[in-house]
Amino acid sequence: MANVDHYAVLELSQTAQLDAIKAAYRRLAKIRHPDKNPGDPAATAKFQKLNSAYSTLSDPLQRRLYDSQYQPSRTANASGYGTQGTWNEAPNPGTSNNKNSNYYSESDAMRKHRQRQEELSRLLQTLGQQRTSFEKDILSAQAKLRERKTALEKLKAEAEKDKADEAARRGWFGFLWRLTPEQQEERNRNATARRTGMLVIEAQIQQYTSALKEKKELLQRAQEGISDALRQKARVDQEYNSSSQAEQRRQQAEEQRKFAEAQQERLRKERAAQEAEARRRNEEAARAAEAYRARQAAEAQKREEAAEELARKFQQAYEATQAAAKRSREAREAAQARSETQRSSGQSRQEGRGAKKFQRRRTPGDGARQTASCRHRAWWEQISGPNSCQRCQRRTPRFAFRCPGCQVVACADCRVALKEGG
Repeated sequence: MANVDHYAVLELSQTAQLDAIKAAYRRLAKIRHPDKNPGDPAATAKFQKLNSAYSTLSDPLQRRLYDSQYQPSRTANASGYGTQGTWNEAPNPGTSNNKNSNYYSESDAMRKHRQRQEELSRLLQTLGQQRTSFEKDILSAQAKLRERKTALEKLKAEAEKDKADEAARRGWFGFLWRLTPEQQEERNRNATARRTGMLVIEAQIQQYTSALKEKKELLQRAQEGISDALRQKARVDQEYNSSSQAEQRRQQAEEQRKFAEAQQERLRKERAAQEAEARRRNEEAARAAEAYRARQAAEAQKREEAAEELARKFQQAYEATQAAAKRSREAREAAQARSETQRSSGQSRQEGRGAKKFQRRRTPGDGARQTASCRHRAWWEQISGPNSCQRCQRRTPRFAFRCPGCQVVACADCRVALKEGG
């Protein structure tokens, strides 16, 4: 099937649309079906070719693949008739047959030829539809004619059978199957109805035969009209191709001239653009250098201002540190002075008591009662040397602290706990 011209099998041109392909397949399937051609040994092969052609051309993907390798069959003659002797629509040189016609514009002469081509194409389409309709009518009339002839033959066979039965009854065996009056009357009615039916069928056969002959004459005229339109279309196609080639040559020369002018204009614009680009780059470089210098000066000024601000803040911090150190020193001196004063007053009180040189050991409950009224928020005095904590009774080997309010002696941990309210 690879070398089969599917368009020739379906009696179509390469530009046929899907509707035309379907219509051609339905029309040819009725004609080429093996049941319609019992005497043709190649009818099955022809019908298979028809199915293969339809399945290929009705599928868009398979049709594109087939068209890319398509070569028109040599069996189709120049008048547009395919292998079956029926009309094939010739391709329109203004569409797919002329690949360059879509690129070049049409002249007035080409436009007139194309309009004439379209008119002839529409005429061919109309004639093709008429031909298809006539073929359908012919097939229908032939089927009805065969049906009527079959019915007539059946009635004739029944009449012959009745004659044979009547002749047998008239013989010497007739006494064996004599008919009753009722049976004879019914037999006569059937014979009368059969003769009437035969007359009606014969009239119908004559009518169908006349109609079939008329349809065949109309089909013949449609075929002649198609042939005439094909000849006119071939002539118009040739004129269109001649006009198209002349117009293409003229437009090609015009395009070459315009192309040369466009090339010159393009070169001129490119040179001007290059010069403008060079000027723009020089100006941008000058502006960039000026901006760089300005940016460097601004950054230098910012660095100087930042250095001055840093020096000023450092001086302020230094002065604040000196002032804080002075206040801290003065506070320590005042605290030491108060501590000396309190120590001296404490020693005088102890000397005044005289007889109380030994003190009773204090318990945690006693210290708590003595310190119940003091909140221990003042600055505790550091006492050097070994001491005993009045809160936890722990011995401190190096130093201890004394509350200036209640005179409680405590270690460092107990001092923090007492200050926090413990």
